[in-house]
Amino acid sequence: MLVHTGRVLAQTTPAQLLAETGASDPDTAFLRLIERDARAHPHLRRETHRDHEAAS
Repeated sequence: MLVHTGRVLAQTTPAQLLAETGASDPDTAFLRLIERDARAHPHLRRETHRDHEAAS
């Protein structure tokens, strides 16, 4: 199970995760899941420190 900021992003095997994301390693696959989730749920995007600085 892969979880990010309290949201379950995937419940799969490592091999299926790599195949589903097209990644060559687990770290890249996880980042791709995070990006896909952010695009699917933009209203859940968390403000970062950089976002706050840019708004100032």
